[in-house]
Amino acid sequence: MARTRTATGNRFSIDPAHEGIDIYDTSNELTTDIWTDKYRYGEEAHPFDSMRRVVEGVFSKDPDKDAKRDALEAMQKGLWIPAGRIHAGAGTPNVVTLLSCYVCQDIHDSMSGIADTLKDGMLTMQQGGGIGLNFSSIRPAGAFLKRTGAVASGPLPFMDMWDSMCATIMSAGSRRGAMMAVMDCEHPDLVEFITAKHKKGRLTNFNVSVLITDAFLAAVEADEEWFLGFNVPRSDGRHQFVVEREDRGSFEQWYAYSKWQARDLWNLILENTYEWSEPGVVFIDRINRRNNLSYCETITSTNPCGEEPLPPNGCCNLGAVNLARMVKEPFTDAAEFDYELLHEIASLGTRFLDNVIDVTLYPLEAQAKEEYAKRRIGIGITGLANALAQLQLRYGSGDAVRATESIMSTLRDATYLASSGLAEERGPFPLWDADRWGATSPVVQSLTSDVKGRVMEFGVRNSVMLTIAPTGTTSLYAGNVSAGLEPVFLHKMQRNVRQPDDTYKPYTAYDYGYLLYCQVKRVVPDRVSGLPEYMVTHEDLTVREHIDMQAVCQDHIDASVSKTINCPQ
Repeated sequence: MARTRTATGNRFSIDPAHEGIDIYDTSNELTTDIWTDKYRYGEEAHPFDSMRRVVEGVFSKDPDKDAKRDALEAMQKGLWIPAGRIHAGAGTPNVVTLLSCYVCQDIHDSMSGIADTLKDGMLTMQQGGGIGLNFSSIRPAGAFLKRTGAVASGPLPFMDMWDSMCATIMSAGSRRGAMMAVMDCEHPDLVEFITAKHKKGRLTNFNVSVLITDAFLAAVEADEEWFLGFNVPRSDGRHQFVVEREDRGSFEQWYAYSKWQARDLWNLILENTYEWSEPGVVFIDRINRRNNLSYCETITSTNPCGEEPLPPNGCCNLGAVNLARMVKEPFTDAAEFDYELLHEIASLGTRFLDNVIDVTLYPLEAQAKEEYAKRRIGIGITGLANALAQLQLRYGSGDAVRATESIMSTLRDATYLASSGLAEERGPFPLWDADRWGATSPVVQSLTSDVKGRVMEFGVRNSVMLTIAPTGTTSLYAGNVSAGLEPVFLHKMQRNVRQPDDTYKPYTAYDYGYLLYCQVKRVVPDRVSGLPEYMVTHEDLTVREHIDMQAVCQDHIDASVSKTINCPQ
């Protein structure tokens, strides 16, 4: 097996300092094990062989040979990093999806409806997709079952059933199925949902989040009462009250099961998030209001990591631009970010992911129909913290926020321009409506006049385009760059990586930015006596600095962002 190889092509120029670190060197045990366990297919001898197979698969229906050549070069130089499902499945005969995650159809409140959605989830995870589920439609524990005259068990036991199903399905590429469960802040079983994972071993395959509405937040602000209820009566008839509510143009009875102070519920959510790291919160009204597609869909859940709020049968089609390889003369006073390179890679990534839509397999016909109608993609970033350090900027500082603003606005404009170019070449997404698309989206409204003019002239190929995913494994694979928009965790650490048999293997891993710093400064990594103040790790940052960085990124993202902020005790 060849340990090192040279990238093909000379379209994209990176600083020689970056070329001095071979991020796909197979003498690196961690890189090789990730590649072998997750992405290697057949007799491929080097990660570059896998990348060639991926590009051949993704561009199999695209006649643009120059773009295909550029995509291979961008991957081999560590500038473009598709999501793991694409790495693992593209160009292989395996019956797998190239899309990372899906949101399931709304669960019909019946045994057959629950079984149908469970089956859909099984088929999706069998092909390698994670799933998001909204359990709000299942009647609560204690509700009346008209057909049998019995009492409902509520959604939690059905969540246990999903969890067991997920645990039995080892999905393609040694990836266990991941799931997100959400529940509306009015559901009578909300408290049980919030505290469900207190029991050791329960719902271990789920992330859980509460759908927070504007009305609930207003009640918290005003310290008002908040009622948990449902459109099916309690079997014992002990309701707080019964009212008529409008739902999708018709009126139905709504039964209040219990009364709370809104602040007590809010504090319960916050306390559990602090002590147990869950539930998350999803500001569902704001998400739907800001959605590029607010005129033709309602978002009901998110993917397992939360960076993609999606409608029923929506999917995640993800890839990341690696900012850590885009700084010229890093760690010097002449350091400069290469905005032109960012623009080129974002444009290439847009075409790449649009191609994925047409070559991937879809576990369900409904998922294919949804994606073909809207052609959602998720261009993201990784290596942001590494790039800022190379510019001698402290993550979270005012200067770092301003630099990130420039980077993210460039990414936004490049992606929207590229999608408009694809619309001119291939046609806009089928549900494109020039008068209504993006009308309530602050990202669309913030586009420069030149970009907006082109978009209005040709439309866009992709309805929603930008996200920031965690990029955990792919960032580790690409030289251990700082993941997503996160700060550097540690400059050197022991990484315990899950193996295909569910055991964990320890590795010593150096951060990419730290190795690059040592190379530029000509020092041995284990003998560095002191680091400049801009070489921070997560331990050095305040909560405010985390939030400032997330906020400036989110301003330019039309989907959502996955971010971890550890609060002090």
